[in-house]
Amino acid sequence: MSKRKREQKPFDVGDFIRPGGQALDTAVNSLLEAREPSSSPQPSGQPVDKKRAQLTPTSQSVGIRVVGLRALSHNGEQSVFQLHTDALKLVIDLAASDEWLNSALRFDADFQLVDMLSGRVRLDVWSRQLGVQWGRFFWIALGNNSGPDPRHFTTPAVWGLDPGLYIFRCLIEFGSTVVHSPVHQIAIRVSGSYTGR
Repeated sequence: MSKRKREQKPFDVGDFIRPGGQALDTAVNSLLEAREPSSSPQPSGQPVDKKRAQLTPTSQSVGIRVVGLRALSHNGEQSVFQLHTDALKLVIDLAASDEWLNSALRFDADFQLVDMLSGRVRLDVWSRQLGVQWGRFFWIALGNNSGPDPRHFTTPAVWGLDPGLYIFRCLIEFGSTVVHSPVHQIAIRVSGSYTGR
């Protein structure tokens, strides 16, 4: 009896995705579970919810923690973006411990978009030396979704993305501590014409 490696067919989520976040989140959770089995499904990012942030368990009692992630267009929060016409702004919702409020402490944040099919990081942008002067619950963002007119939007094409599925994830670093929150990653789909790359 010959033993052959079972070839794993790539998971195609295209049939399950329609405009709107729920179908995309369901399809992506299935894909993530297929790649890395976990004991519970991964929740999608949501706007800062103070009650949820206070109840979220964390191994970091001091510092900054990720509360959620959002992807915004000029029309608000969404999960499907047109390549050349929709703005794409990436938002990290954060919570700070008491020691960080109005202090001189600084942190760095890494915004990443990962191609779901290849696993390749397509966007990797650090924001350095950020402070906490906005209160315990705050957000930081990358990209322009407010203009002053549409030609100033940061579209997926401006980010150098092609049509496809991407995972938005982040890293937060302060001192020698790196906070990577695999629970907080969301999927986005970019639709439109290929750029030829």
